[in-house]
Amino acid sequence: IFAGTPTYAGNVTGNVIAWEPVANTWRVVLQAPFGADAVHVSADNRLWVSEFSSATSHMRVLRRISPDGTIDVNATASGNVGPLSFANLPDGSLVVALSRRQATNGGVVAAIAGRAMTVGRFTGGPVWEPMPGSTGEASALLVRPNGDLILAASNMSGAALTTLNPLSRWDGTTWVPFATATAPPLLPLRIFRLRNLPDGSMLMSGNFIAVDGIACQGAARWDGQQWVPVGN
Repeated sequence: IFAGTPTYAGNVTGNVIAWEPVANTWRVVLQAPFGADAVHVSADNRLWVSEFSSATSHMRVLRRISPDGTIDVNATASGNVGPLSFANLPDGSLVVALSRRQATNGGVVAAIAGRAMTVGRFTGGPVWEPMPGSTGEASALLVRPNGDLILAASNMSGAALTTLNPLSRWDGTTWVPFATATAPPLLPLRIFRLRNLPDGSMLMSGNFIAVDGIACQGAARWDGQQWVPVGN
């Protein structure tokens, strides 16, 4: 399944399209008038879609779609946000992190369903719970094999920062620093992807030259004890 603005697959056109292996064809899941930029399947096997709210706004509408096609949740993600990150927690709840296109955001507060937050958790009820204490601008989420939730942050505003805590770990109450990183000269510090590797280590890619003081050019692996450079 994938999303776009619009997306084309075979003879099907839509904004969210899924491949049906039994029927051997593509199927339109959702027609979003202004396009969609993220999809995620939650632990309860429901599809979440991040849909643009208008042709010019950076607001998003979060929709939850049941297997029968019913849309049973609509939540607005506001505050001049960029693409969203998703993660499923071991307890079955869903975490959504909002990236921000501007550091100060012109005084506009990021919010989900009208509640001020950059990272929020949806447990199945009508209320989104804030997960406070994050720094920077959220760019990725990852649940580790031991259940730890890791949040990656970037300086998406484009201003050059020397160092930032790009990784934080959720301790059940707030986000605590997990790693520091150094940006290349005159460039913003950005984390693009986090991935669990088969051996249990964690891979991080982004725009950085060092992690926790260890020289790493754009890619680093956490082996459980320290960061190890990966290529250049």
